[in-house]
Formats: sequence, structure tokens, C-alpha cells
Amino acid sequence: MDQASPVWNTTCAIWHDPNGPPAPPVTASVACRLEPDPILDHSGSILVWTHRLAVPAGTDLRDAVPGGSPPLIGVPDAAGTLFNVMFVAVANRGTAGEHKVARLRRLAPAWPSEAI
Repeated sequence: MDQASPVWNTTCAIWHDPNGPPAPPVTASVACRLEPDPILDHSGSILVWTHRLAVPAGTDLRDAVPGGSPPLIGVPDAAGTLFNVMFVAVANRGTAGEHKVARLRRLAPAWPSEAI
């Protein structure tokens, strides 16, 4: 039985190293699903990631490369809150619901902010 794709609840913009805001994103207005997913390290004191992001399978979304800066995600789009991409995987591979799932770490927004 095929797994369904996530229900998209917002859009995002994507930057790859070495670019980032204020440069234009590599990709903008990507349909996505952003959910809080705070995960702590083994000591229970450091956030490993803060959110989970699902995007369509064909989206150019990559893991961080060793020695480089992690890709950046803006939600909603380029003017929104910024996140570092920590990890990317393919979910529901080979089904009609195939998509990518990324673990993100939110960067501190400028306060006061409604864009979280």
C-alpha cells in the first residue's frame, strides 16, 4: 500500500553554501511541512535539532557537507525564520508518497518576531 505525501502547511526558501541571505535563494516558494521536533543530545542538555521539514522528493535539499556551512532554510520563504539543515533523508521511497525529510536547527530570530 502506498504511503501518502505529507500535507504541506507552508513554503520555504533554500540556500546552499556559500550563499545565504541577503543573496537570493537557490529555490523559493517550495511547498513544505514544518513541525516542531526538539531532540536533545545524550546528555539531555543540548538541542541537536529543533524542527522537522518535509518537502517534495524532487527538491534540491542537501545535508551539510564536512568543512562547509550547512544549507539554510527560510520559512515562510526568504523573509521568514532561518534554520540550518542538519540531516536529510528520503521517506516512503518508491511509493507515490516519496518525499524528503530534513532535521533542522532554528537560528535565533531578531526579536520581537512573529515569524517562528
